[in-house]
Amino acid sequence: MKLSILQDFHEYNKHNFDNFLTGIQNGIYSHTTEFTTPSLTKIIFDGLVSNYRTRNYAFETGGRGFKPDYEIAFTAIMGGLDNLRLYVLGLPNLSVNLIQLSGFHENKQSISSSVVPGQPIFKSVTRPGGAVLTFEFKPVDGAEYYGVILVEGGALPANYTFINGILDLPTCISERILHNFNSSKISTFSGLKLGILYHAYCYCGNSAGVSILSEGTPVTCSNK
Repeated sequence: MKLSILQDFHEYNKHNFDNFLTGIQNGIYSHTTEFTTPSLTKIIFDGLVSNYRTRNYAFETGGRGFKPDYEIAFTAIMGGLDNLRLYVLGLPNLSVNLIQLSGFHENKQSISSSVVPGQPIFKSVTRPGGAVLTFEFKPVDGAEYYGVILVEGGALPANYTFINGILDLPTCISERILHNFNSSKISTFSGLKLGILYHAYCYCGNSAGVSILSEGTPVTCSNK
């Protein structure tokens, strides 16, 4: 079974995220025998951490005027963590113990492409303006592609089936159905109807097969 490292740090609240940063500092950068050549030097990573903490403190105590600097610092430290995750993941002697030592967290349900990925969920739904909706997925371990099914004016009927990637609907369904299959974790629909309620369903898959369909997420297309 192929080992995988979680990207759970993308979902942490600020308190847990700060503790996670300390864990990486005490992990990768305190075990130089196991992690001989990190993709970011200790000086660079410590600088990213320090800048993030400084900008976050200014934002929390000083208000929205400090938000742009905080967002820049947050993006920078998140990019550094993504970089280090790939470094650890690429180590030739990768093991569960080594992942834990680094400060990252192993995916206890790590899967290879021979296993169908789990049910996906949406990370966010945004309205960029006009008759447009954009959906972003939370990453699913082992997923090689993603898709969204959008139902206009209602939800999928109770007696639909979605098995092995095949959506089977009863006859005489009146709702308009749109399907976005562009493989990426971000899917955009345009040309929608303003003020109409939509239900969005998502799935993902790999060479082994297609996940089950998610629960429907209700969303209204609007200019706001």
